[in-house]
Amino acid sequence: MTIIERARKLLDTRPGAEEGHNGSAVTFGVACILVWGFGLEPEEAMGLMQEWNQKCVPPWTDRELMYKLNSARNAAHKEPRGYLLDGKQVAKGEAGWMASEQPRKKKVKFDLSALEAVQDPALVMDWARWIKWLRERSPTDPVMMTAETFLDALYEPGEKIMVFENMRSTGGFMRWIGKGTYKLAKTPGTKAEPAAMPLGSPEGMNWLMQPVDGKWRPQRGKLTMSRRTKDSVQRWPYLLLESDKAPFELWLNALVRAQIRIVAIIASGGRSLHAVVRLDKATEEEWQAEVHNENARVVLEILGADGQAMHGLLYPRLPCTWREGKMHQKKGPDGKALRDDKGRAMLQFVPFSDGRRNQRLLYFNPAPLKGRAIVEGLRFEHSS
Repeated sequence: MTIIERARKLLDTRPGAEEGHNGSAVTFGVACILVWGFGLEPEEAMGLMQEWNQKCVPPWTDRELMYKLNSARNAAHKEPRGYLLDGKQVAKGEAGWMASEQPRKKKVKFDLSALEAVQDPALVMDWARWIKWLRERSPTDPVMMTAETFLDALYEPGEKIMVFENMRSTGGFMRWIGKGTYKLAKTPGTKAEPAAMPLGSPEGMNWLMQPVDGKWRPQRGKLTMSRRTKDSVQRWPYLLLESDKAPFELWLNALVRAQIRIVAIIASGGRSLHAVVRLDKATEEEWQAEVHNENARVVLEILGADGQAMHGLLYPRLPCTWREGKMHQKKGPDGKALRDDKGRAMLQFVPFSDGRRNQRLLYFNPAPLKGRAIVEGLRFEHSS
């Protein structure tokens, strides 16, 4: 049989994707079989995708199918390309992307020596000078923003953005772009009520950087309901770069020269700075393919990015709000973390010794240009 015939025979055993049943991941898995397992180019695989698409409910558009094929071609995979050409089949439960039908994530490790090697001596500054330097290069004055106007500038009218006063909640508030802020109910079946956005919280305010539909959905593998599952996400516009390990002066020195679309740099009120980067991806698979390719991994390592922050369902610190401390694990006399009867780590709130701190917006550019670093942008005069 030809490669096309062999691929078609395998796809005949694959069920179609069904909306509401992880259909996006199923479709991405089929695309991976074609362009990675059988080594076909996206254009060669398109006909087979169209045939399989007839089983999908509802069927995908040709444009969406080509997105899947290109994303699968660019993603990281466990197996070498063309591994199915020797007759190997996709075994149920096999490790890697074949089990989850997701691209394999490569761990990002902090490399201090690499960060030091790319420093620009002309940008060696202390904290106060960095604050002034970043504000001067912000097209939108960060000092004049509020938490609500910040979110309004980042998202499209009608999109819903979840906001949290603490990350153990189901979501305290929703910013409905163009319609206002709403206090969310803790359980399904209760309507949200209009409310003002809090100015801060003891543990600090966070927001889910991908817009959601606001509906309660069952969590995968659990009996609980949530409004922040992957199925809730409507699109995947942003990536968070965060580093708790890199010294801020080295991290900023490299970050402002990176040719990535940074929309915001936020001081967390703790040890880290958060940089929000615009990717504008329609699906999680496209987001993963962009973040976990080899070139991106090298850049992220140099920037000291936290590998645990390399996923799409992440919660940056909401700027223009305050926090009073952070949660720490409780420890016993032996120094080991204490756990409850369900095996969960026991936490306690520890206030900052110097009092309330601001989650400060240092730089803000809602519409960054591709291929231009912050240092290459214009300088702006803002009123004091």
